[in-house]
Amino acid sequence: MSEKNIMDKVSDIIILGGGPVGLYGAFYSGIRSMSCKIIDSLPELGGQLTALYPKKYVYDVPGFTKVLARDLAKQLIQQATQFDAEICLNEKVVKLEYETDESKTLKLTAHNGSVHRGRSIIIAAGAGAFLPRKLDV
Repeated sequence: MSEKNIMDKVSDIIILGGGPVGLYGAFYSGIRSMSCKIIDSLPELGGQLTALYPKKYVYDVPGFTKVLARDLAKQLIQQATQFDAEICLNEKVVKLEYETDESKTLKLTAHNGSVHRGRSIIIAAGAGAFLPRKLDV
C-alpha cells in the first residue's frame, strides 16, 4: 500500500503547536465544524505553560486576575479536545510540501517519518517567544 493510501485522511486544519494559541485554534476549528489536528514536538499539550512554568501564576489572561499556568493549560486542553481534534505529540515537522495533484493539499513530514495532510496550516509553535527567530523563507 502506498504512503498516499495509508495517509488519505486530510484534516481541514493542521495546527503546529499545542500551547495556548494552538489549543484555542483547535477549539475554534471545532466550533466551525472543521476537522483539526494538533502536532507538537513536546510530550504533552500546554506548551510553555506546562513545560516551563506549571506552578507559576499567569496574570495576562482576560477574565482572570491570576491563574496557575497548569490550571490554565488543563482548561485549554479540555476546551480544545471537546471536538475530537487529533493530537500528535513528540513530532517535529521537518518538511512542508504543496501537493499539486488533484488534492491540492499540504503535506507535512515529521522527523520520525509520519506524514500529515491538511487543507490549511496554523503555525502556533511558540518557538522563539523569548527571542524572536527569523523564518527561513
